[in-house]
Amino acid sequence: MTQLDELMKNSLATIQDLTQSRSVIGQIRDTLIVHGLWASATPVSRLFDRMSCEIMLTGLDAAGKTTLLEKYMSQSSGTNIVAAIPLIGLHVEGVRCGSTLFYGMDIGGGRRKFHMKLERRFFQACDAAVMIIDCWDRDRLPEAEEELLRIVLAPEGLKHGAPLLILVNKQRLQRNPHSQPTLHKPISCWEVEHHIGKSLDQWHYKFVETDAITGDGIVDAFKWLQSALKGRAEDALQKETGSPVDEKQQHVSLA
Repeated sequence: MTQLDELMKNSLATIQDLTQSRSVIGQIRDTLIVHGLWASATPVSRLFDRMSCEIMLTGLDAAGKTTLLEKYMSQSSGTNIVAAIPLIGLHVEGVRCGSTLFYGMDIGGGRRKFHMKLERRFFQACDAAVMIIDCWDRDRLPEAEEELLRIVLAPEGLKHGAPLLILVNKQRLQRNPHSQPTLHKPISCWEVEHHIGKSLDQWHYKFVETDAITGDGIVDAFKWLQSALKGRAEDALQKETGSPVDEKQQHVSLA
């Protein structure tokens, strides 16, 4: 095992331990969620109550990752979000929802090559990725596109075939342009898909316009992700067992 592999393993273990070492009430709540005896706090988190997987939320800084974690994945108004910083320049947040673990990671910004390699290992360990793009950050759209392609094209990036959800965020401001003083025209979902979609032919992906403040598009976007993850898990189980998955099966594991 290389030094990078060891650091990656320790970093994942650290954040997983941190999300588990919460209050007794939090641990009991997650156990009840897993067994279907308790409903998660938000409509988005409830979609993953019966799943065991790890999902990465990523994007450039200020795109809306922490807002998503706090409003739609946290079980207690953001207080169960933990942060792991394995080294200077790489910040990872995590929140547990039953057996599902959501990560939040900033990318971009001209960081070192070593950081980029470690980031790719984080993606490789996840079952799906959610890329958040600020529709008002036109100047950095090329950087966001480059980072997204790096996630899916790097040999040590996201698992091949893993669902990829791209959220073109802050649409509330786009519909109310007077509330956002800027000379730039906001980025449309069609524009982002037009530029990036042709490079994602081999991936199961979806572009969605969202607003993390108002909630517009958020639930529908994560419904698609939940369905994609469930379908992928059922296909894998069917290949392994050689028989169709029982429709009554409740718990889906992607581990």
